[in-house]
Amino acid sequence: MNSLSQSPTHEPVCDTALHDDVQISIQGIQKRYGRVLALDDIFIDVQRGEFLTLLGPSGSGKTTLLMILAGFSIPSAGRLTSAGKDFTQRPAEKRNFGMVFQGYALFPHMSVAENIAFPLRIRGVTAARRRQRVEHMLETVGLSEHAHKKPHTLSGGQQQRVALARALVFEPEMLLLDEPFSALDKNLRGQLQEEMKRIHQEMGTTFVFVTHDQSEALALSSRIAIFNQGRLAQLDTPERLYTRPHDRFVAEFLGRMNLLPLSQPERSGQRVSGLFEDTLLTATNLRHIPHNNLMLGVRPEQLNIALSYNEAAREGFNCLATTLKERTYQGHSLDLTLTTPQGHILTTSVTNAHPAAQARKGSPLWLYWPVDDGIVIEA
Repeated sequence: MNSLSQSPTHEPVCDTALHDDVQISIQGIQKRYGRVLALDDIFIDVQRGEFLTLLGPSGSGKTTLLMILAGFSIPSAGRLTSAGKDFTQRPAEKRNFGMVFQGYALFPHMSVAENIAFPLRIRGVTAARRRQRVEHMLETVGLSEHAHKKPHTLSGGQQQRVALARALVFEPEMLLLDEPFSALDKNLRGQLQEEMKRIHQEMGTTFVFVTHDQSEALALSSRIAIFNQGRLAQLDTPERLYTRPHDRFVAEFLGRMNLLPLSQPERSGQRVSGLFEDTLLTATNLRHIPHNNLMLGVRPEQLNIALSYNEAAREGFNCLATTLKERTYQGHSLDLTLTTPQGHILTTSVTNAHPAAQARKGSPLWLYWPVDDGIVIEA
């Protein structure tokens, strides 16, 4: 094998653009609040018509960036450009962006139709054109029969649809959404996610969406920008972020990941082999990572379980001995918690019909997975 010091090519934090139609370029944006650096050197090209999600834990900087895009906050450094023109200092009311807030911010004394028409009224749109646009938006969000009602008579999901229609009725260049589903229950969130996806596809408007919900981001987005402590950790498609996270934070934040530290690593082509405890494991390696900072990552759903070593030992597969520590019933499946000989914890799931579902605590079980399903990431 070749030494790991012969490094593969770096993958950038910001991936290559989906296409060449950049609507807004975010260039080196920083934001300070006194000594606190809320955003640190953010570069993102927002593509026209995409659904870009800003994802991260509380305090990671995602909402701060959205407020800068909206014009409600001015960056401490960096700039925003569109078609080569700097609009960093342009007031919010002159940006022609729609905004949907966590709170619906509807006018309680106005009907649904009047709420939706309000942005057109303040722009001086004629009454006939207002009626046409409002009727179209009511139909788009499925609220035509509620046009005459006041907001307080609607459900939370219906009020959020009104807010969405109001933000889109004047045909904004971009729609900014600040955790619009955070106050809704799980079932209603799922329904509105589907509606949001449909409306985005129908209208073709660029959506920039802030959330801390990983499943929401995966379901809706063309691309996801993951933030951590004011920095952009990784920007890519949902599929690549899930299957090729750059580091431990991204791997663990976006779904569950089993992480196994590797020692004495060696590289051969696009693969790295190293020792985990006393077992030699191999994984795909596409990025340069320091020698002493390697982990093998494998998602729980990529793991297979066998009751014997002979069943698990296969060419082109990693094989790892474990002991069953805990079973958690999930209805259609069982979540299994397993330990390695030296006490490392791994998790996976099996169907109720799988032979391992009947195993008792303390039973030996073997995990096996294709070499190419595991990846090397930075610890």
